[in-house]
Amino acid sequence: MAAAGLMWGAGLIVFSPISCVFILVVTRRPELVIIAISGAFAYLVALLLSSALWAMFGPVKQTAAIMVVLGVLCQVVMRAVLYRLYHRTEILIKSANHPVLHMPLNDITSSLAAGTGYGLMHAVMIFGSVLASGNSDPGVLFAPSCTRTPLVVVLALLALAFTMMDLSFMALTFLYLRRRKCFRMGVIFLMHSAASGLTILNDVENGCTMSLPLVYVVMVATVLVTFREWRQLNEDT
Repeated sequence: MAAAGLMWGAGLIVFSPISCVFILVVTRRPELVIIAISGAFAYLVALLLSSALWAMFGPVKQTAAIMVVLGVLCQVVMRAVLYRLYHRTEILIKSANHPVLHMPLNDITSSLAAGTGYGLMHAVMIFGSVLASGNSDPGVLFAPSCTRTPLVVVLALLALAFTMMDLSFMALTFLYLRRRKCFRMGVIFLMHSAASGLTILNDVENGCTMSLPLVYVVMVATVLVTFREWRQLNEDT
């Protein structure tokens, strides 16, 4: 019973915030639901690309830092591709010049929808397998990287941090590409690489005592940068 309660609690940690965004924002328009599904698909494609690169670069498989950089690069590229598809659809709808057909969306809600789908799929990949495997195990699993905290809680906290960053990264992607500031995409790459790179600390004993707090520092910094960039660039335009 205690293990089941732990699983439910960890699941609420991961999925409650992103589910609230989905219910309060995405479900208001069917167009946003489609964008959210597209965001989830974009993450799956990024995961497929990074897996393919992992299979191709055999000698560097043991170098975690290189694989982190390649995986982050795939995600940055897929976010940009998703925005380009959104922008192309926007242009096609506007060029149709139909009296009824129009684009009733803006970059804020659209980026939130895309980030919600992207983040939900990311959370499922990080946390879902542990949640599914734990249903048949009455015990609580610990890992050497965090000997005092159940593994399911550690992964739940990591998944929460990355889903919040997914929302921020998608918002920044829409912001930068809309204003043709492609060079600033490097900011997203650096912040995402920093957060993902910190998880390498989990390879050492009790590494989570360092990695988790630092990942959350990066998450807070990412959210603050997102708000500052939106305000600054909107004022400039």
